[in-house]
Amino acid sequence: MFKNEDFNIAYLPNPVRLENFTYVREEVKPHSLLWVRGFTSIYNPEVPIKVLADLKTKFPHATLTMIGPDRGLIKSCKILAMELGVSDDVFFIGSVPNNELYTYYQNHSVYLNTTSYESFGVAVIEAASCGIPIVSNKVGEIPYLWEHKKNMLMVENNNIESYSENVTILFENHTEAKRISENAREKALSFDWEILKPM
Repeated sequence: MFKNEDFNIAYLPNPVRLENFTYVREEVKPHSLLWVRGFTSIYNPEVPIKVLADLKTKFPHATLTMIGPDRGLIKSCKILAMELGVSDDVFFIGSVPNNELYTYYQNHSVYLNTTSYESFGVAVIEAASCGIPIVSNKVGEIPYLWEHKKNMLMVENNNIESYSENVTILFENHTEAKRISENAREKALSFDWEILKPM
């Protein structure tokens, strides 16, 4: 609209400081899922637990690490993990300082982003900067900032089966996982403060 009115437009995305989120993929635990959000309904913390349970039939040693503050749902998530028989393989870490999150991003196989709404998605960019392949719910600005099958894999409506199918691709196809990882890192760097600052 503005361009049609001959306005001179320069697009500047939100800058993110990525100095603590370096690309390291040398000590990744096989078949390990990571989720980083608050335990509240908007982020659907039950979804990754259900995904893990579904994946267990094919990857019996799969694990899930869940990081974030309790906003009322952590108890029900622990009960769900028990009911689905995966409580021994779900690790509830609690809150982790932002400048320490990179250690988790760097040593897990796949990052699950299960939010119902998403604006810019700083956590997703930080994860991508560390190179962890991401499978995300296709909501908000995600499909505008990221490309399905190029630098991220996306699912519709937090569908458990779709999550499992996409995670399976990343678990089994190391070449594809590496390609997604490298493309995600490249995309994440385009939001880095040090790159955007001169603009």
